[in-house]
Amino acid sequence: GAAACLAAGGTVALAVITSNGKGGSENKPVPLTGTPPLALDLGVRTDPEARALRRAEGLYPKRRAAAGRIFARYDSPAARIGAAFSTWPDDSLAKLEQLAQEHPDDSLVQLHLGYANLWAGESEQATAAWKRASSAEPDTMSAQRADDALHPGFPPGEPIFVPSFSPPAELAKL
Repeated sequence: GAAACLAAGGTVALAVITSNGKGGSENKPVPLTGTPPLALDLGVRTDPEARALRRAEGLYPKRRAAAGRIFARYDSPAARIGAAFSTWPDDSLAKLEQLAQEHPDDSLVQLHLGYANLWAGESEQATAAWKRASSAEPDTMSAQRADDALHPGFPPGEPIFVPSFSPPAELAKL
């Protein structure tokens, strides 16, 4: 009897060790705690919407409901991202997925879809969104942030170019 139990236990242990994750209970995504980061790329805009969105972005970490009310006043992709994140988790991921379908080539949208997927525990979808963000509009801050997320082991941002030569004298006059 004891030998049969040991043999059965060994068989189960071997099955678990060699399992490829198929069959049985599937691995469920593990959501992250807190809220995803909000990094709106508003550039040098100074229009009333940009000023309001910057204010809401500042409120977002501590006063999400107040930030959400400001974001809700506008319909731009940046405002819709902020509004969705302000109600995290609720239906935020679904809202981001819808926004990404409407704006598939918008790096800001894809970056935040990646953040939302990561916080929902869907790391493969996050990686895919960040890849789209980094290639859709490669010269934007959102694309750079996506690239940073894709390569967390490297220093963030682009390397600074330091020429090995002195600038021409004509530049000093400028």
